[in-house]
Amino acid sequence: MNWDTAEGQPMDESMGFIFEDPVTYEIMDDEETTCPVCNTNFYKQDVVPNYKLREAIDRYLQDKEARDKLAEDERRRAEQDKQRIDEERRHREELSEQVRLEEAQRRRAEEEKARLEAEKERIEAENRRMEAEFARLKDQERKRMGELEEMRRQHQQLELERDEKRRAEEQERKRLEEDTRKRTAAEQHKLREREEENRRREEEEKHRLEEMERRRVELERKLRIEKEEMQELRRKCMMLEEGTRYKSRKTQEQIWSVWNYIPSVPIAMPTSWSLSSWIWGSSTPTGPLVHKFTDYKIDCRRGSHRNCPVWRAVEKKQGDVVALKKLPSSGGNTLVFREPMLHHSLSHPNILELKGIMRDETKNDVYMVLPFVEYDLDHAINAINTPFNTAQLRHLMNQLLLTVCYLHSAHIVHRDIQPTSIMLSHAGNGRIWLTSLGKARNLCNKPFDILPASSYLGYRAPEIILTAPHLQKNLSEEDWKAADVWSCGCILAQLLFKKPLFVGTGTDHQDRILKSILSYADCVRTLGDMPSRFTLLNTHPAIEAEPTRSLRQLFFPEEDYDEPPAGSLRRKGKGQGQAAKGKAKAAVVAAPGRDEPLDLANAGAVAVMDERTKEEALDLLSKMLTFDPEQRITAYDAINHPFFACFESLRERRKNLWQCPDDILASLRDENVTRFLTSECAGIV
Repeated sequence: MNWDTAEGQPMDESMGFIFEDPVTYEIMDDEETTCPVCNTNFYKQDVVPNYKLREAIDRYLQDKEARDKLAEDERRRAEQDKQRIDEERRHREELSEQVRLEEAQRRRAEEEKARLEAEKERIEAENRRMEAEFARLKDQERKRMGELEEMRRQHQQLELERDEKRRAEEQERKRLEEDTRKRTAAEQHKLREREEENRRREEEEKHRLEEMERRRVELERKLRIEKEEMQELRRKCMMLEEGTRYKSRKTQEQIWSVWNYIPSVPIAMPTSWSLSSWIWGSSTPTGPLVHKFTDYKIDCRRGSHRNCPVWRAVEKKQGDVVALKKLPSSGGNTLVFREPMLHHSLSHPNILELKGIMRDETKNDVYMVLPFVEYDLDHAINAINTPFNTAQLRHLMNQLLLTVCYLHSAHIVHRDIQPTSIMLSHAGNGRIWLTSLGKARNLCNKPFDILPASSYLGYRAPEIILTAPHLQKNLSEEDWKAADVWSCGCILAQLLFKKPLFVGTGTDHQDRILKSILSYADCVRTLGDMPSRFTLLNTHPAIEAEPTRSLRQLFFPEEDYDEPPAGSLRRKGKGQGQAAKGKAKAAVVAAPGRDEPLDLANAGAVAVMDERTKEEALDLLSKMLTFDPEQRITAYDAINHPFFACFESLRERRKNLWQCPDDILASLRDENVTRFLTSECAGIV
């Protein structure tokens, strides 16, 4: 220890003293005290030499270092002992864990051995049971083979009996066909005689009507001359009343005697005729729907109807573009005004509303004034190069079926639905209008007149083609409604393939239309007792011609058609031996009536559909083109078909689009035509 630096400095605060000088120091306490270093008792004013203190401190420090070293060694040994004890404890724990694991593994091995022995015993028992079961099944198979052999012998006997019965039935069928042919020939001969007699009567009636028309025109001409004379006399009378001098040799009595010249029964007078209006030459229409023919300027002819042509015209005052449709000559029959009455009474956004009706006095023709629509569906299909997409097709067909369902709910059948009867416009956002209600009839007024021959039969239902005209009155209400659904199905097929499904015009191609549908055998199998209703079914040899392709083959040309299903049809030439894959419905139309199948390369509308949409469209088309009208889908069920599932949320809100209100039904009967003429079109007849 360096005492030179420590002298005069505090040694330790615990000693209770400090150095005063290098030689001596004094005790700070008044009492006796003990030196903390050397344990020497000191008293007040005792003087301790400095060298003793140094020695004591050196001894103390040496002892302290020795004690510290011993304490450090003792601490180190204690830590080593503790580590050794911990190591021994861990070792003992590891040994005990290893022993426990070995014991558990031994127990598991014993359990696994016991389980394997039990499984072995179970397998042996199962093998014994299966051997016994196999022996039992072998005995049963032996017995069953004997029974099958016996059944085979019985089946062969039944086949022989069935062949014998079939030959007898074939002979009976041939005899019945021969009798039917003879009876049909006799009926046709009688029918031709009746038709000849009816034609002769019609010609006589036509000559009589022409004579009456000639007389009527002559009487009208005389009446017009007399009316002009009356106007001249009226002018002269007015001049006499005003005191104007009239230079004439006739006396006043002679002038006023003109009142005696008024005929007692006016000829061709309007319903609201009065003496004053007839004398003063009033030509103002009396009905709210009656327009003047001179108020319109005819632009050009648009419709292709021969008996009821349509012109585009412009209203002179307002400049509105309208369509003028000529009504057929009435010949005294007021029912020709049934079409304007339907346009006026029916309230539907897809049926044109009647704007007015007028008469051309020069030609004595009556015209309907309808809103002008640019195109019909036939023009749109032929003019548009790109095919209809799925959304457009669903939108068009949904509107058409809603309109047909609305007509059927009003007991109205259209009877002439085809693309030329459906109008559409660019400004209408895809909206269509169903027109050509001239052949529409109210089912409450049966029997109605015969459906006239159409120039195009591609949209006419087979039950209408196969029913003789004089027997159409026997068709039920559901048959007429089903005929409209068939026409809608033909339009759906044309929208899909951009070509008509059935091709043929006029009665010359009627056999070709029938050839496109089903063979005679399929008709008989499908219709059951219906051939007795369809009198022309046995008179068309084209029905027995070779069959054609199926509807599914038109939708899925890429599929393999390895075997013909029941009711499907084949055709000669290319594609012979192919038929629709899967279960076929014999009641479904077979294929297009063409010399060649449809060109599916241009059928883009089908190509862009996904598989699910194709299946839905095929299912809807098959149900709409079902041969049996009783099995054909209705217009209401077609609206609810999954193909139109996208309109599900709008169905309740659009209830008025497919269901006619009850307050309109009573105004659609034929007996209301006269009321329509007197109230709305007074003065037009």
